[in-house]
Parts: sequence; C-alpha cells; structure tokens
Amino acid sequence: MDDHTRITAAELRVRLDGLGLDAQQAARLLCVRHDTVRRWVSGREMVPVRVGDELLHIEAVTRGAVNTLTNTLLDAQCDATGPCVDVYRTDEMFHAARPEYADFPASWWRMVVARATRVVPESEISYG
Repeated sequence: MDDHTRITAAELRVRLDGLGLDAQQAARLLCVRHDTVRRWVSGREMVPVRVGDELLHIEAVTRGAVNTLTNTLLDAQCDATGPCVDVYRTDEMFHAARPEYADFPASWWRMVVARATRVVPESEISYG
C-alpha cells in the first residue's frame, strides 16, 4: 500500500482483526469514538486517509513487538526451563506488566504472542 492511500472498509476490518483489535480498542488508538470505527468498518462512512497512515505505524510497532518477543523466546531456548511468555486477562494487568505497550490492549499482546510462538512453538504460554 502506498502512503496516503485511502483504505476500504473491508481492508480496515481485516487489518484491525489482524492486530487483535475490536472497534472500541481501535477507536482509542485512533482517537475517535467507537461508533465512528463501526461506521467505517460497515462502509457507511469512508475511512479517512489518515487512518491508513496510522495503521501503518501501529503495524510497525506490532512487527517490532513480535520480532522482539520472538528473539527473546529463541534466546530462552538455551535456558533449562525453555521459552515461556505471559499473557494477561485484563488490560490493567497487561499495562502493569508491560508499560512500554500501555497504548495497546491485552488482546493485542495475545496476538503478538500468537505470532511469536508460531516461530517458537515449544514456548509455554501462561497467564501473568
């Protein structure tokens, strides 16, 4: 996708799903109301160009988080306990444990963990 290209409602839905974000969570990240995101996803309103640009940034942060976690899990393979990672039941628990990702919901982190553990499938996932 070229910078500054308007995305479609369907593309927005697919990209939000891929990021593990529902309309309310996406709305917080995009600084709009959740019903606005719902109108975009339904096609009742055109998705503003800025949303595509902001999703590029969110996707870059996500790729960085996946890569960092993947490398951490690969490094842990040398440990006696093996690779392990925590996921969190609530946003509050997630933000307390991972303040560097305070803008993102716990569902986003679970998606990051899912992607990283595809690369390191012997990883143990538990609730933090």
